[in-house]
Amino acid sequence: MAPLKSYAYIFTLAVCTFAGSGCKKDNISLNPQKEPIIKGPEDSVAPLRPFITGRDLNINDLNIFIPPNGIMTNRWDFAHAGNAGTSIAEAVLWLGVDDVTPAEISSYNYSCVWDSMEHGIYDVTSSNVSYAGALGLTDLGFPADDSRQPKLLGDEMLWLSLNGKTDTRENLTSNPVKDVRVSMSAFAYKRADLKNVLFLRFDIKNTGSKDLSKVYGGYRSDTDVGAAFNNSTGYMLDEGFTYTYVAPRYYKYETDSMYKQVCGFTFLKAPLEGSGIPFGITSHRICRKNNYINPEFGEYDVGLQESVNGLKGLSNDGKPMIDPTTGQNTMYAFTGDPVSNTGWLDTPVDTRNMINTGPFALKAGETKTVVVLWVYTAETTLKGSLQKAKDQLEQIRSQRSLWE
Repeated sequence: MAPLKSYAYIFTLAVCTFAGSGCKKDNISLNPQKEPIIKGPEDSVAPLRPFITGRDLNINDLNIFIPPNGIMTNRWDFAHAGNAGTSIAEAVLWLGVDDVTPAEISSYNYSCVWDSMEHGIYDVTSSNVSYAGALGLTDLGFPADDSRQPKLLGDEMLWLSLNGKTDTRENLTSNPVKDVRVSMSAFAYKRADLKNVLFLRFDIKNTGSKDLSKVYGGYRSDTDVGAAFNNSTGYMLDEGFTYTYVAPRYYKYETDSMYKQVCGFTFLKAPLEGSGIPFGITSHRICRKNNYINPEFGEYDVGLQESVNGLKGLSNDGKPMIDPTTGQNTMYAFTGDPVSNTGWLDTPVDTRNMINTGPFALKAGETKTVVVLWVYTAETTLKGSLQKAKDQLEQIRSQRSLWE
């Protein structure tokens, strides 16, 4: 399988196009290879040090990049006719709290600054994981076993500890979730059967003194397969898998290697898992880049309450989604079959993907976990790629030791 290609990094609703040279926003370098600046505790143990410029995870086909705000993008380097490949422009965890007025939202406004110190991203392997304890990282949510010893997830892991940061330049980022710490672990395996998958673990801890009863979590991505405006979003209801693909009607405009690709994600673990809700996923929401199609689900002029409504699986103004094939309200969009061209299918457009879980309670001192699994497949047909994704989801869900 060929690796993939990234075209742009998006941070806090501003775009920096990657063209081989550094690009900065808010002192965050998008080219860490040229600026290996390191900050953190002065007594850092040398084999495990924090990188404030971001870090790559490239031990398998899914070469991703994570900056200090936790917004994942990729450096997949896949050349295609027409400058088309598969890329993740941005993907990030959304958190919303509806216990308060105005609502609190953390999404594009995370920071890894704790106690006036920028801890950055730690690149962890079996050779340096033991140093995490000496650095006190387990106190910030670093993965640990039952005896509180640092634990490596996968064969290589990028880890950082995030909190919400107030950014008044946008309404969306003006009121982050208070007293909640997110420990983020991105990890992968060198195994041949897992070369096309990526795991993300988010341990969400209430560090405050007040219980929260209405917390919502979501994972949202801007994924492009080939030419972005030929894309569609689909949702496998039985697998809880949201995916991006090239709509069959546009095959003639894409190379053969484009229309067979599928790239998407699911929750392996969520706070509402085991509550009777499949995979703990309470909604798969329509998400649009702009407002020229489904403006009630668009990105423009979205503020705090509109964002919480989105995490609830509703339109920006709080109305339910309607399945056009049944006329009924639904919490899961685009559940049709693009191979047989049946059911509710997305309109080809520059798509977004979003799955949500909630509401759930988060008591003072309590931690809840969300684990996201990314899967990329490229078989000889769209049908084959979708089937391979299904097979891998079943395989990985049955092997909880891979991600717990």
